[in-house]
Amino acid sequence: MVKKFENFENFENFVQIYLLNIINNIMETFRTNANNIMGYIPKAVTTLMKPIGIFIGTIVSLALIHWILIRTYASYCAPSGWTGPMIALISLGSPVCQFINHFQLGIANYYITIWAAAATGCLVWIASQIGTNPPVPLGPFKQ
Repeated sequence: MVKKFENFENFENFVQIYLLNIINNIMETFRTNANNIMGYIPKAVTTLMKPIGIFIGTIVSLALIHWILIRTYASYCAPSGWTGPMIALISLGSPVCQFINHFQLGIANYYITIWAAAATGCLVWIASQIGTNPPVPLGPFKQ
């Protein structure tokens, strides 16, 4: 026998509970599948995800800060147009413009240092991985 709803509020409650159960089942299925998938990802990949994420976050942050500083310097210290050279003549020695210029130069140098450190780290990691594996046999002959 099908239960009839007395009023619309009972029907709304039923629908809400039904939808919450569906969402809960979907989330449980996703959680179970995600745990199963994570078991297949090699340990090297999961170990490298955090440093790579930090590296990408740092590089993007530095690029964004550098762009903001360059745009600020170009707008306030060396604007475009025919009045630009006159304003640049006045603001060239401004402490604010000097600070912006030196700060963006430091960020550019730091950016290059980060890339050099990342390349060195990758090379060292690859060398350590190659050094820990047993040698590959060259053929049927005993070594």
